[in-house]
Amino acid sequence: MRPSLRRTIVCCGAACASVLLATALPAQVPGLPIDCEYEVCALRIKQRILGQDLVRGVGEDRVDGLGFWIGGLNGAFSGSPVAQQLAAAYRRRHNTGAIMSLVGGVMTGVALFSLDFTGGGGGSDSADWMFVAGAAISISGAIIGISGNDRLSRAIWQYNRALTR
Repeated sequence: MRPSLRRTIVCCGAACASVLLATALPAQVPGLPIDCEYEVCALRIKQRILGQDLVRGVGEDRVDGLGFWIGGLNGAFSGSPVAQQLAAAYRRRHNTGAIMSLVGGVMTGVALFSLDFTGGGGGSDSADWMFVAGAAISISGAIIGISGNDRLSRAIWQYNRALTR
């Protein structure tokens, strides 16, 4: 294996490991009671054709969209510090996973366009490795994004359990 290729693989692995460590869940603190009725303030995820929304109450008032890039969730979890921490962890993990999946997809696409499918043996070794690295980064991004979705589910549960019924 060429030294430049080995260095690229090690750098990609180190970057993936540092992203995984940077998105670790912060310590939880006890939540505070929220002074609102469940029917009015309970949060849930509403599915749309091209995405999801975070909605509140029976009227399904839209709190925020859950698309490719997540902002601050507009204070949707105010009153519950545990839910706020989980929502922040969701945002970090979701956004990290989305960026990694995008970068990995671009790398995989570039590698596919530069591979030699004619069987003439003139293909580039670096294109093969770029394909593998891109696929690995995309899969890692998807795993991080899924773990972020778990944090959002837990944030909604923590927030809703403190509401008066």
